[in-house]
Amino acid sequence: MKISGLTLYWKLYWLWVGITIGLYAALVFWAGPRLSVRAGGLTPLDLRMGGYDLAGAKELLGHFDAGNVGSYLNVWYPLDMTFLSFITLAMAAGLWQLFRRVKLLVRLAVTAIPLAYGLFDVFENNAVAALFATGADGLTTASVKMAAQFTQAKFVFFFMAVFFILFGLVADILARRKGL
Repeated sequence: MKISGLTLYWKLYWLWVGITIGLYAALVFWAGPRLSVRAGGLTPLDLRMGGYDLAGAKELLGHFDAGNVGSYLNVWYPLDMTFLSFITLAMAAGLWQLFRRVKLLVRLAVTAIPLAYGLFDVFENNAVAALFATGADGLTTASVKMAAQFTQAKFVFFFMAVFFILFGLVADILARRKGL
């Protein structure tokens, strides 16, 4: 069913992407700055692509009293969990459609990349929330290392998904030009 040149699938897809962008904007322009102020201007743990160590986690969490921890757990965490659900599905659905011309196994493998991103982001969010709940004085090297590794894995799979989206877009444009 085509409406105004777009199928219903694509209309719903772009609506989903629009909501995802709105959630991202809320994280970046509303919740992020509030979190950064509470953290003394330090970069939040889950935005540190290279990971972090015990000293870095203690430094950041040292800025958080009970009220600020509640703000993280009750504002940032649920917003981030919602965002990651939306972006994971948006990337997976986009890749599924972009790789429609390839063998099913390749299509499934490529579509699984954003799902892996989403899974590691859930693990990371829960690990970081546990760090916040523990507080700076209760942190252990093992708990921080685990959270940091989830953060790094999340970014690896996120950028892999972005790469395949860009690759898929170029391949799709070329295929359309050839009439495929």
